[in-house]
This record gives sequence, C-alpha cells and structure tokens, in this order.
Amino acid sequence: MGYCIEPGEPLGPAIKRIANEQIERAMVEVNNAAEDRNHAIHQVRKHCKKLRGLLRLVRPGIDFYKGENRAFRDAARPLSEARDWEAMAETYDMVMDHYEDEVERSDFAHIRRALTIEKQNIVNTDEMGERLCAFHAKMVDTQQRVEDWSLEKSPGKSIQKGVAKTYGRATNAMAAAYDDPTPDRFHQWRKRAKYHWYHARLLEELWPAMVKPYRREVKQVSSALGDHHDLAILAGKLNSEPELFGGGHDVEQLAKLADDMRANIEHELRCRGRRLFAFKPKQVGKLARRTFEGNVHDLVVA
Repeated sequence: MGYCIEPGEPLGPAIKRIANEQIERAMVEVNNAAEDRNHAIHQVRKHCKKLRGLLRLVRPGIDFYKGENRAFRDAARPLSEARDWEAMAETYDMVMDHYEDEVERSDFAHIRRALTIEKQNIVNTDEMGERLCAFHAKMVDTQQRVEDWSLEKSPGKSIQKGVAKTYGRATNAMAAAYDDPTPDRFHQWRKRAKYHWYHARLLEELWPAMVKPYRREVKQVSSALGDHHDLAILAGKLNSEPELFGGGHDVEQLAKLADDMRANIEHELRCRGRRLFAFKPKQVGKLARRTFEGNVHDLVVA
C-alpha cells in the first residue's frame, strides 16, 4: 500500500502495516545484495530512516519510541561508511556536471578513480557482507516486536504533537544554521527537514490536494540540504586526506568548487526555508491532526 496512511485506515494498524512493509523491503534488499551491494546498502539505510520518521510521527503516543528508534539507528550505522564513499563519488559527478563549461573533466579523473577504488574496497569485503547479514537478523527481531506496538494516547493528538515537535525542531535547526553556518548545523537542519518530509508523505493520501504540493516543496528543500551535506563531506575528505587522491592543485581546486556550490545552496535556501518554516509548530500540528481526523472515520486504536 505504500509509505502513507490510507483514507479510512485506523492509525494503530496503519503504523504496524507501514513498519512491516519497510522492514520487509529492507530484508529483500539484503537478500538481493549479491546483485548490487552498493544499491542494497543505500536502500536499507533509506528504509531505516523512513521507519524512524514513522516513529516520530506518533512519538507522543507511544512508550517504545526511544528503544525502537535506537534499534533502527544502530542497525543501519555499520553500513554508513560504505554509503559515504558512494555519496562522495556521486557528488564528484554532480560537481563536474555543474561546472562542465568551466573545467576540463579529464583533469580530475584520477580523483574519481580513487573514490571508486576506496568505495569498492569497503563495499566488497567479507566484513561488509557480515554487516548486511547482521542487519537482516536485527530486522527479523524488530519485525517480531512490531506486533506488540500500540498507541497509548489518542491517534489525532499523537499526530498533532508528533508533527509539531518535528516541525519545530526543523525550524530551530534552520535558524541555528544561518546564525552560525557550519556544515554540521546545516546537516542538523537537513535531518529535521527530512523527517518533516516523511510526515508529509505519511499524511499525503488523506488530503492530496493540500499536502502533495507542500510535500514537494519540503522534498526540494530537503534534497538541496542533502546536496549541501554531501558537498561538505567531499570537500572535507579532499582537504583532510589530499594524498589519498594524489595531492596537488586539482585536489585543492575540486574542494573549492564543492565549497562554492555549497555556499550557493545556502544562499538559495535562505528564502525558501523561511517560507517553509514560517509557521508556528502548534499551527502545523493542528493542521496535521485535522488532516487525519477529517478523513479517518474509525479511530479505534489497535
């Protein structure tokens, strides 16, 4: 049925259904990892983030949030190093595409080769295979626990407070990022904005005409912040370990190009972020509750 609450679907069963679907898809990705391990790692981490976003939607109405959120975070963490190298390779391509009329791509090809080699050296190890197997085992355990998940408070109130909390944190993270524009602060904004995007996705089918265009705008801001983070990681690696890429002027130049792109993203997102996060969290939470209660008739908590 997808990553969304369906019209007429009670919240308790919806949360269990969505969680089980994401866990199942993550396990399928692990089972298919022999075909493309890079893809599998990327997908299972995405499923874990979706699961954590789901938990945040109803956080005020459940007593198992901390334990399960930590479980999904810790399950995906051993796979992060492989994904970081894959993201750096993709970000290199993004920088080259952006500046294709200003630089000679072949001058930087040795950096791309180094990124690819390092990525494969991590991804194709027996250790990474063991990590994927361990991840699968943890998902099996979690799937068994999902059957015991239950809401302790009213569905509408849980959604209202959950959305308000996440939106408020995204708003505060944006303000902090522009108050002191460091890569880490923008990364914190990115994480909060992405969780808000997950909440919009979860509620979209309940009021498509209103939520869908809003969700698209949140997605664009979140994606731009993701590019910002990836550019910071690439530039940081080039600056901290230039010898890994052969050193020299080309490494310094690529790092500067990445930093310039990142600065442009910061400038472009200032106005869009202010528009998107201009509301009071309580207002957004109340609207989310009305979206849910206006379309769900059976509010029995399973």
